[in-house]
Amino acid sequence: TALASSWCAIIIGRAFGSAWLRATSLMLRLTRTAAPWLAAFGFVVYIERLQQSSLLRQEWTDFLQQSKWLRLLLKGPAGTQARMTCPICAEDVQGSPWHVAEMPCCSGRLCWNCLRRHIESVIDDARPEM
Repeated sequence: TALASSWCAIIIGRAFGSAWLRATSLMLRLTRTAAPWLAAFGFVVYIERLQQSSLLRQEWTDFLQQSKWLRLLLKGPAGTQARMTCPICAEDVQGSPWHVAEMPCCSGRLCWNCLRRHIESVIDDARPEM
């Protein structure tokens, strides 16, 4: 009986292993076949979201303006982004949202480095109390 049960276990194990291998192989083939279609579907859905969201469009426009030739393409030579001087560090930075943060409270503009340093100092000052 022990020998019969071990043979039975081996046969069942091989049957399940073979079925698992076939299912995995089928899943890989389906994934490989469907991947381009899923990517195209995702692209179409994202473009639809892009058309509906002005915030998302503005973010992409700001991002694409980081490249000088794309900035010229999108705005023309007369509309290039002005540079500004940070009031804290006096560093000359490009006046785009990727380089300058605008404060919602006072509409003041700071470079991201100064804002990051300020936030880090506030967190470090509060840590001993935590």
